[in-house]
Amino acid sequence: MSLSTVALVSGLVFAAVLFRSKGVTTPRIYPPGPRALPLAGNVLDIPMMHMWLAATKWAKEFGNIVYLHVFGLGIIFLNDSETAFDLMEKRGAIYSDRPHLVMLSELCGAENILAFTHYGDQLRRGRKLMHEALNPVAIKTYQPLLEIESLPFLRCLLSKPSAYMDHIRSRYAGTLTLNVICGHQVTSDDDVLSCSCHYK
Repeated sequence: MSLSTVALVSGLVFAAVLFRSKGVTTPRIYPPGPRALPLAGNVLDIPMMHMWLAATKWAKEFGNIVYLHVFGLGIIFLNDSETAFDLMEKRGAIYSDRPHLVMLSELCGAENILAFTHYGDQLRRGRKLMHEALNPVAIKTYQPLLEIESLPFLRCLLSKPSAYMDHIRSRYAGTLTLNVICGHQVTSDDDVLSCSCHYK
């Protein structure tokens, strides 16, 4: 059997399956969004960086609720806080679930990370703990810790302003994480547990 014959048969089978799956169901009405390509959907419309710029552009063109899909996976952008609150808070039991992501959950073991947890008791318990730790009253108790790590960060920033992103990621975020999780305070640039900046 030639390659062209295989391609033709495969194409006909795929078209038949697609036609059958769409023919027996009522057409779904989705929110407006950018025109999608066959099969691939909006894969070329979604940028790899600065997603918020594209979302802002779509909001001006299509409104507060924008729909895209990538290889059959639907993606909804909510472009204002009122719409997000109405759908995610008031109707949370309907819209708070996450898609099943095999790579993240089953292969990478991230099913217990709150951002990827399916809607249910585990997610509700996690959200309650997050609220207890990050509510406005609790945030005030972190002020001394933030001050401790802010001073070394500012010294790095003064010594080498052009490397500000490295200072933020390593000296500030890295050392703050070590302090919060391990209780270890970085006090020097040659700390074996840190990825600190090197200022002179």
